[in-house]
Amino acid sequence: MKLAINIANPYVAASQNTLPIDQLSWLIFHEDARVRLQLAENPKLPVAYLADLANDEHPEVRIAVAEHPHTPISIVELLAEDNHVDVRHAIAENANMPVHILHILANDENPYVSARAYVTLKRLEGEFVTTLRCCA
Repeated sequence: MKLAINIANPYVAASQNTLPIDQLSWLIFHEDARVRLQLAENPKLPVAYLADLANDEHPEVRIAVAEHPHTPISIVELLAEDNHVDVRHAIAENANMPVHILHILANDENPYVSARAYVTLKRLEGEFVTTLRCCA
């Protein structure tokens, strides 16, 4: 699909916070996965567009959606069940993920994913204990 707008450098445009939302939305359909990856990392991107990118064919784009701070938990939960092991592994190593998702991934069928989620959970547990000791 060709873009209906003329953007000189779509890769740079996808990361811009100043580009109007209607122009950002066209980049969801860009043929270059790197452009869609940049778009998924854009903090200005509306949740509806993140939902569209959560179904992207490239796992790197789906990983960026999972790690986006405005992605709804329901989408992250779906991505935690992604068919691509790299998506699940990236979520499992992200200490900013909700703990219940890390617990789900600690029981993943892939031993690398489950081990990584377990390590992340233990690290979070250690940080929690250290925080309690500092505040006590």
